[in-house]
Amino acid sequence: MRSVAEFGRRARDADAGKALRVRMPDNPVDLLAAQRAVRDLLVALGFDPSDEGLVETPRRVATALTELVTPLPFTMTTFANTDGYDQLVLARAIPFHSVCQHHLLPFVGVAHVGYLPADRLVGLSKLARAVDYCARGLQVQERLTIQIATYLNERLTPRGVGVVLEAEHMCMSLRGVQKIGAKTVTSALLGTFRDDARAREEFLARAGVQEKTPMPRCGALRVSRRECFNAAHQLCDPDLSEDGNRRLFGKCVNLHGHNYMLDVVVTGDVDPSTGYVMDLKRLSDVICDAIIRDVDHRNLNTDVPWLAGRIPTAETLAVAFWERLEPHLSDGTLHSVRVWETEKNWAEYRGGG
Repeated sequence: MRSVAEFGRRARDADAGKALRVRMPDNPVDLLAAQRAVRDLLVALGFDPSDEGLVETPRRVATALTELVTPLPFTMTTFANTDGYDQLVLARAIPFHSVCQHHLLPFVGVAHVGYLPADRLVGLSKLARAVDYCARGLQVQERLTIQIATYLNERLTPRGVGVVLEAEHMCMSLRGVQKIGAKTVTSALLGTFRDDARAREEFLARAGVQEKTPMPRCGALRVSRRECFNAAHQLCDPDLSEDGNRRLFGKCVNLHGHNYMLDVVVTGDVDPSTGYVMDLKRLSDVICDAIIRDVDHRNLNTDVPWLAGRIPTAETLAVAFWERLEPHLSDGTLHSVRVWETEKNWAEYRGGG
């Protein structure tokens, strides 16, 4: 497969005009072979190429595909930046089309192309021609985006180049998932646009593409997961007499049960690749593995080894649950553990710090 790099060769003139010539491919399309291939494809798909409506189809398809994959030659004319213009130059919403190399179906969209001049300026129409030149061929949008940016960067040597493509892919709209109207957006930022946040923000804003809002940092977000369990307990201090325990704990000195709720809060930075502080399904798994599996439908006084020797009040449980959870959290930081003993009573622990 021929790439744009193979189609184009840099050729700098020594004169002040500094025109760059774009060459055509060395190996032209074999139209007759292409027509035979289309005819064979029709037969393979169960159609009769001799039918009146299909007689000219091989020629038409071969001609159309040749047009779609053949770059158009043009002169990349640049001019001396005699007035020292150093602000953004942007061409917005340049229509383009290309052909997906995976399915040989078109993808169609618009390109936003900008640059920060240095010593040379380029004719504005050449930005559009550069997009068309790179788009003619079998492409993927990601590579096309980079190729347009690199093409302009090599020929203009500007302080920065920015390219954003927005396109609908027929291979996604008409087949497979068939999501008509879905747009794929890709960008390539070189030089100052890549290194300077303010320049990048200006380019994306003027191109009509808003940069993502920065994710909160420094633990600014908290996420919570609630799990429930049922357990029995009695409040009893072995160092006190029976009367002393009754005076201290009242009816809770008798074995009884509660429908507990456990709220676990994790704080941290948002992972930009997932949008999560922590996957709450994973947090649920950690809570269940470390706590719920051991305490659900158990006697907290006798059946849970890691509660042995502790009076199982809501306060004690909150501390014990924290100790069980903290070593297992690889994402985020444990912020608080709240144990609801009843809908009116809860105890919360936030660590010993």
